[in-house]
Amino acid sequence: MVMVVFVTLSGLSISTAFGQLMRPSTYGMMAGDSTLSGLIGTGISDIKESSNAIWLGSGHGISKTTDDGETFRSFSRQFSNISYGGVSAMAVQGDTAWFAFAIDSLVGEETMQTGTGIARTLDGGQNWTLLPQPMDSLRWIYEWNSDHTAIVDSSSEVYSSIHLFGQVLDAVDVVTPIKNVTFDLAFDGKRLWASSFAGGLRKSYDLGDTWERVLLPWDDYTELDSLLLVNLQSEIIADSSSHYFVIDPVLHLNHRVFSVIAWGDTIWAGSAGGANFSRDGGRSWKHYSSSTSNMSGNWIVAMHRQNRNDGSTVIWASTVTTGGSEVTGLSYFREDEKYWYTTMPNKRFHNFASSGVAIYAAGEDGLFKSKDGDHFAVFPPIQSADGSSNIFSDAAYSVLVRDDGGVWVGTGDGLAITYNEGLTWQIEKAQAQLSGQTLIAFPNPFYPSLSKQLNNEGHLIIQYDALVGQSTTVKIFDWVMSEVATLQDGNSIASSGSQEIYWTGRNSAGQLVSNGTYFVQLKAGDDISWTKVMVIN
Repeated sequence: MVMVVFVTLSGLSISTAFGQLMRPSTYGMMAGDSTLSGLIGTGISDIKESSNAIWLGSGHGISKTTDDGETFRSFSRQFSNISYGGVSAMAVQGDTAWFAFAIDSLVGEETMQTGTGIARTLDGGQNWTLLPQPMDSLRWIYEWNSDHTAIVDSSSEVYSSIHLFGQVLDAVDVVTPIKNVTFDLAFDGKRLWASSFAGGLRKSYDLGDTWERVLLPWDDYTELDSLLLVNLQSEIIADSSSHYFVIDPVLHLNHRVFSVIAWGDTIWAGSAGGANFSRDGGRSWKHYSSSTSNMSGNWIVAMHRQNRNDGSTVIWASTVTTGGSEVTGLSYFREDEKYWYTTMPNKRFHNFASSGVAIYAAGEDGLFKSKDGDHFAVFPPIQSADGSSNIFSDAAYSVLVRDDGGVWVGTGDGLAITYNEGLTWQIEKAQAQLSGQTLIAFPNPFYPSLSKQLNNEGHLIIQYDALVGQSTTVKIFDWVMSEVATLQDGNSIASSGSQEIYWTGRNSAGQLVSNGTYFVQLKAGDDISWTKVMVIN
């Protein structure tokens, strides 16, 4: 028996411990710094807009706004019938919305990403149904000892049958949520599509209650249709030992699916083996890869449909190299030309949005914009107009462009909204609750090389309460109470309430401090408060 221990993590990190995920790859279970009436998490992994609301997924749960970001209502397992973990994928249509969740599991000594189900609402969040992680039924294989006692083995591969173009094909049963995270969801008006590493591509005709497996082309084939299956019929029948002509994410990289977009009967699915295109609801497919087309890489972690002003359609793909001559970057497919173009080499991207000729790409180095698909400009670091709030994140994980011109950007350190192409920003973050304390510091432990990275510097956020006109001084001390740095020195508070400053882990000489325990001291008027933080380089 394999023991699986679920690990509670504090939030959403930007590590890439699980090799197949280029978005934030560590999932927290519950927000310790969130309330039901505000933004539930600071790490915003996805943003989607419905007819009357904007939904946000984070490492702590779900948030929703119906007033352009003035207020937020949030949902987590603590308050609603949804799953635990971070949001790994989402899709919305009117008042109906789906959110896939994931956590990190400890299997033996290895951490593995695990899907924890899909939460669905049909009424804008008033009521929720928690659907199980899409997978197949566990079937046990029985063998018998000579004394007629049973040997029960569930570890052997078991195959289910699927029917396609009059032929019966096998699909390897996926019976565990481990390495079966739902990375993307899409709704085409009648079918819900889900993509995952182990579970492959699946579709549901009943809003996620039940699922069907979808066969994508095998790795060595550029298409899948009725004519191909007729021509391969004898080979498929004879394939009882090698099992090449099956749905198998171990054997076929193209069956490890990470992204999906769908409208009408048109579906694009991105996998670890390329991009797949269908015009008949996912029955027949065209398969593109870097070896058969001009795509930059085979591993497609995000896709987007851009409808340009001239009526043409462009399909965007974020590609990651799987080795050889492949290159991480962007590839785009012009449907009128049936040709793939490449751009932005050696840049990793997580998400797209578009408006007319403009394409926005959220990636590890920030938010980029282009009007021709080839020349991109990066948005400057995000800061509020009065300089009181910053986004401490080099990376942008999600982006939404609205009809009113608003650009919404999800980062590892909050949500940013601009209506003037980045000249000024509205910044929203989940507020840490002081809970009677005057002073807190987070993240704790603080990793200067990892935590809240901006311009290659980590940032420890220090929040405290103070009254208008109070003189405040904030200093850092080491474990023997020697002064390390002064962050504020007698500053006068402009308005009462929660204040925020940061420390980069450097001493007064500009050097990174050593590992160890450090103390933050706040002097506000005649009051002195302390808090402790661990620094790990």
